[in-house]
Amino acid sequence: MLHVADGAASVTNGLTVPALRNRGCQTALLHRRIAYAALMGCDLLVSQCPPGGSSQRNQLRAGFQLAGTEAWWVPLPAATADPARS
Repeated sequence: MLHVADGAASVTNGLTVPALRNRGCQTALLHRRIAYAALMGCDLLVSQCPPGGSSQRNQLRAGFQLAGTEAWWVPLPAATADPARS
């Protein structure tokens, strides 16, 4: 998906089904969305992906720059929490 608003665009959900991986599908889709965002007048394009994976490599090759990383912390359910670690 490509969300466009106020001169900025967000690239999301660019996955390739396993049977079609390693054929350039995600890269082609990414380049098409970059071109469309430029056509729509966007001067900022953002995306997110898990660090160190093929999506990150594809985005870096397409010209994105790493702006930072973020960790998402989720509490364990009370029934499985380890009281020794509290």
